[in-house]
Amino acid sequence: MAKRATNKRLSRADWLEAALAMVVDVGVERIRVHQLAARMNATTGSLYWHFEDRDGLIRALMDYWEKESTDKVA
Repeated sequence: MAKRATNKRLSRADWLEAALAMVVDVGVERIRVHQLAARMNATTGSLYWHFEDRDGLIRALMDYWEKESTDKVA
């Protein structure tokens, strides 16, 4: 994954896309906030701005994946 520009503010969708890529690489059970933030060249605070905690990220990720997958089929 490409490193983000240092002046670009990360969106919720940016985090979800990165988390989805990490699921492909390591599996959902191995997603760690610090490792995801490092992949994004960002702080964990940026992630926590959009998600309450890791579980919130995973719930949002599953919703995002379901919406993206079913919308493209429908």
